[in-house]
Amino acid sequence: MDIFEQLEQKVMTTIARMESLQQEQKQQQQERNQLEEELAQIKQQLSASHAALVESDAARLTLEQELQQERADNERLKKNNTRLNHENNEWAAKAEGLLQVLELVEG
Repeated sequence: MDIFEQLEQKVMTTIARMESLQQEQKQQQQERNQLEEELAQIKQQLSASHAALVESDAARLTLEQELQQERADNERLKKNNTRLNHENNEWAAKAEGLLQVLELVEG
């Protein structure tokens, strides 16, 4: 094989390698594009999940505040109910006493 044939063979080998590398690069670029699309979708899902979590936390906080208010109202109502029961018992005792006095007076 003379020098020109060797040079031609090397050129052909180099061209084949370049074509092979270009094909690999094209495949890698396609894979990269696909991975970037998947990453963008995951980021979008993550963002949506984060927004839902923030909304859920806000709703939970609102419910906790409402629960605290309900508990405070309930405690206030219990105290008021106790006071009213006490007053009712006092009035009932007074009424009973008055009835006894009326019975004594009438009797």
